[in-house]
Amino acid sequence: MAQSLGDSASIVIDIDDLTRLLHGAGAAVWVSVQASGPGKALHAAQLLRAHPWLAQAELSSARQVALWITAAPQAFKLSELRDIGRALQAGIHPDATHLYSVQHDARLDDT
Repeated sequence: MAQSLGDSASIVIDIDDLTRLLHGAGAAVWVSVQASGPGKALHAAQLLRAHPWLAQAELSSARQVALWITAAPQAFKLSELRDIGRALQAGIHPDATHLYSVQHDARLDDT
């Protein structure tokens, strides 16, 4: 996240969403991955699932999931967000709350 925050970047957080997500959340894991090119969304989801920190976590019991995506304005499609969500859904609790955030950063090109 830090590398995606430039001089003109801002973070907008809906406090109600964040409160609902974090209420009774327990342990948390923050993982960052990067992918580019065709199929970048599914590749990023695969990298997330394979990350050593997440491999040790019991994701099947995860009740809250927050996903922060940073991409160039024209390089990330809504269908890619759907693909990532579906790829990650398979490993987490079916009743988990999901919070997605997409930030645009033109410096990322196709990453």
